[in-house]
This record gives sequence, structure tokens and C-alpha cells, in this order.
Amino acid sequence: MEYRTIYQECVYEEVEKRSKFISYSFKVESSFEVQEKMRKIKESHHSAKHHVYAYRLTDEFSERYCDDGEPSGTAGLPIMEVIKGLNLKNVMVLVVRYFGGILLGTGGLRRMYISGARNVLEMSGAEKMEECSQILVECEYKYYNQINSIILNFKGKTDKVTYESKIKVWFHVPKSVSTQAIDKINNLLKTSDSVDLIGESYYNI
Repeated sequence: MEYRTIYQECVYEEVEKRSKFISYSFKVESSFEVQEKMRKIKESHHSAKHHVYAYRLTDEFSERYCDDGEPSGTAGLPIMEVIKGLNLKNVMVLVVRYFGGILLGTGGLRRMYISGARNVLEMSGAEKMEECSQILVECEYKYYNQINSIILNFKGKTDKVTYESKIKVWFHVPKSVSTQAIDKINNLLKTSDSVDLIGESYYNI
């Protein structure tokens, strides 16, 4: 499984008829993280009139948006439409609005929330995340260069190396090829050295 998410978290500001819109992009992996981001932004902008957001997680049923007092369909939904249009997941866009005293109308509000979401996500960039297997190899030093070549051949990356009586290499490869990578290393070692599958996670491959 793979998905696209933002490369970095960013902030974008713009003003329309004295109303200030401050748009934030966040990487999130759970509804708990969403609530934590929301809490911190509300603390920082406690005097703002609206804290509008939309988020989308890798679970296809985990997506929500909130208008936070803005007219229905003018705020949270447009932000969600931008996120979906860019095919992003594990991402949250939160837009803080300080009301400037002049009504923008439903069309004006929708345009500004779309603009905020689109611009902050454009600033954030994008990266592809792929489900990977995390593997630990403990072996004689003489095998290190060959193991490193196997990791690279399977589009993996080394996460950590320690040098003790034997060398230990922590690395990850795409889950789709993890069995082949482990078999290749086992065929190389053919000794009491160990190859262990230690977990799974998402990485930028």
C-alpha cells in the first residue's frame, strides 16, 4: 500500500477585506493527533472567530471537516475538496480566520478557504509513502558490503548500523519485496548469523 502526503508542514497568510486567514498544513496519522493540533492552534489563536479544518487519514473512513460557525459548505468542505483533489492522505489543513468586520458572502468565504488550502499545500510539497518491512541483520563484518548492495537492489534504505563483535544493520524495504530480500540475505549468510523481521511502517521510498 502507498499514499501521497505533504513533504513538510507550512503556514500561509492572506487578508481579504480586513479578515485575516492563516492556513496551516500538518502531517497527522490519527484523530488524536488532529485533536492535539487543533488544541494548540486554538490556544495560539484564542481570539480568532473561526478555526476551520479538514483532515484525511489513510483509513478511507477517517476523514472529517468542520465549518466552525461559517455558513455550511463555505469552509471545511472546500478545504476537503482541495485535499482530495491533490490525492493527499495523513494530512490536515486548518485555517484560522480573524473577522475584519466586513461580510465576505458565501462565495467570498468559499474562495478564500480554497485559496488558503491550495496555497499552503502547494508550499508544503508532496511525497509518496510506501508500506515497508523493518529488518535487522546481525552478521560477520565481511558480509556488510554485500548486504548493503542487497538493500539497495530492493529499493531499501539503511536506518542504523552498530559495530560490536558482529555488525548489526537495521533497514527497511518495501513490504512487497521483503520476503525476497530476506531470502537473498539468508542465502548469502548460510550461518548462525540472524535475519529478523522486526516491524512494519511507512517510509518515503
